[in-house]
Amino acid sequence: MATGLKVLNLRGCKSLRRTPELSPYKSLEILTLEDCWALEEIHPSIGDIKTLVSLNVRRCLRLKELPIGVGRMEELRELILNHTVIQEIPILRGGLMKLETLCASFCEELAQLPKFMGFLVSLIELDLSYSGIDKLPESISSMEFETLDASNYAWLARIPDSIGHLTSMSLLDLRKCDQLTQLPDSIGSLLSLQRLLLRGCHLLRKIPNSIGNLTSLTELHLQRTTVAELPESIGNLLNLRILDIRETHITKLPGAIGMLVKLQELSASGCKTLEGLPSSIGELVLLNNLDLGKSGILGLPESISKLFSLRNLSVQYCEKLLELPELPSGLTSLDITCQSSSLPHLSQLNLLKKLILFDCRWLECLPELPVGLAMLSITRCGKLKALTNLSNLKQLFELILDECFELTEVTGLEGLQPLSNLHVRQCPKISRLDGFESFESLSGLQMDEVFPDSSKLTSLKASQFEGSVDLSSSEILLETKVASSVDQVEIQGLDGSVSPQMLDFSECTSAGQSLDLSSLKYLRILVVTNCKNLTEIRGLDELESLQVLDISGCTSLRQSMDLSNLKNLESFSAENCKNIVEIRGFDGLRSLIDLNVFGCTSLRQSPDLSIFVGIKKF
Repeated sequence: MATGLKVLNLRGCKSLRRTPELSPYKSLEILTLEDCWALEEIHPSIGDIKTLVSLNVRRCLRLKELPIGVGRMEELRELILNHTVIQEIPILRGGLMKLETLCASFCEELAQLPKFMGFLVSLIELDLSYSGIDKLPESISSMEFETLDASNYAWLARIPDSIGHLTSMSLLDLRKCDQLTQLPDSIGSLLSLQRLLLRGCHLLRKIPNSIGNLTSLTELHLQRTTVAELPESIGNLLNLRILDIRETHITKLPGAIGMLVKLQELSASGCKTLEGLPSSIGELVLLNNLDLGKSGILGLPESISKLFSLRNLSVQYCEKLLELPELPSGLTSLDITCQSSSLPHLSQLNLLKKLILFDCRWLECLPELPVGLAMLSITRCGKLKALTNLSNLKQLFELILDECFELTEVTGLEGLQPLSNLHVRQCPKISRLDGFESFESLSGLQMDEVFPDSSKLTSLKASQFEGSVDLSSSEILLETKVASSVDQVEIQGLDGSVSPQMLDFSECTSAGQSLDLSSLKYLRILVVTNCKNLTEIRGLDELESLQVLDISGCTSLRQSMDLSNLKNLESFSAENCKNIVEIRGFDGLRSLIDLNVFGCTSLRQSPDLSIFVGIKKF
């Protein structure tokens, strides 16, 4: 039977220290020893197997060497050595002629490649990432592999000139080669190269002019290098689709960049020394994404309006940006940080769905917004006083207003039926939020320290919310100032089809208030933590769908609680509710798996754990 075996899979035999004799397996094609952590030796008889196609010893953490016979194998096509402590790869003259894939990533004890490396004439993929190799041998010039992964070479300082002979290579991955200082001019001979990855080569300061010969190149990644200049020859890369220069030292882009007629993505975020773009940028007719966030740009050329294919533009965190020109009409996403008191016309951006205004500290008013806007976020716009005429934004589903300290008025909300997420935070001067009471589809609400008069919120009906309502740190339970003193907040008016599934009242600083939940029969999660002055929770016995109940830190709760109707309750926490005297109904909670009553020092009787079938945590 052994003579006919083709596949032997010993994956995960964690106690296996040595393989048995393998010579009886005359027909074996695949041998998998992956995750045999204790394996120290492969029997030398493996060299007698003439049919072996694949050998996988990935994560054999104690394996230091391969039998010399592996280097003579004639049919082997795949050799996987990742995450081993192998110190040498046996390659003998005339052996491994059919090897196509050699993976030795994370082989930190592997210091060099064998001198006969050039005999691997069929090699297509070579992965040496995270290995201990400090240089690539000149012999690689005679090879024809398509992929070279030398990323994370801690000590690789130079690439041999002979690399230019690898004319079939389509991917060269040199990411995070910390010691790499330069590329050879011969790199321009890699006429089949499509992807050149140099991200994180911190000492790489220059790109050779010969890079312009790489006419097949589609991706060039220079992120986090110290490259300060791109050669004019880059304009010859007529097939380039992605150019990533993020966090480089580049001060300007060459005018020849306008010749990259197939460029779709230009990422220059974090280029602190980049002050502007050439006017030729307007010739990039296929450019889809332009990311200039956190760069040092002072302005954009007028020609940017010609980028009719541009969909995403980010100038967020561009603290030196003085003003914006007219923008291309095809934008769908726009992120802005600008020091101007006004913005260009935006109403013509008919496709715009997302608009983010961040730290536009001198912005005094907004232009008319495009009617198709779905998400509007305004943060740290300290001079903005009013947000008016939102009623035209019929597709708006998310509105974020954050740290707009002079904002006093928001109008036009009443017609925004799709609005499902409203976030208003640290806007202390807001006195008008017209239409707030008319929301029908709101599923997310966060309003932290918004209204100086908390009565603006006491009439809120939970029937207006279908999903998650987050009132964390709000003043919804504060003493109100209405016609008569209000000492109870009610969530009422619910029918079965629109009941919220989650309510979070964490950190509410109530003043002698009670919470009535009697109508929320479909509620699943209720979090009422650290409401220090909350004295009563009413209607718990109606919450038949409740699965999670957390009232931890409500130190003023003094009531006797009855949980007997909460048949679906899985988690209950009342930690540090030191004034609760009684909790009844545990014997009916067959679904409970998490119970925490630590710090309930006034409880007259502790829960009887013997009644719980599935309790996992107490």
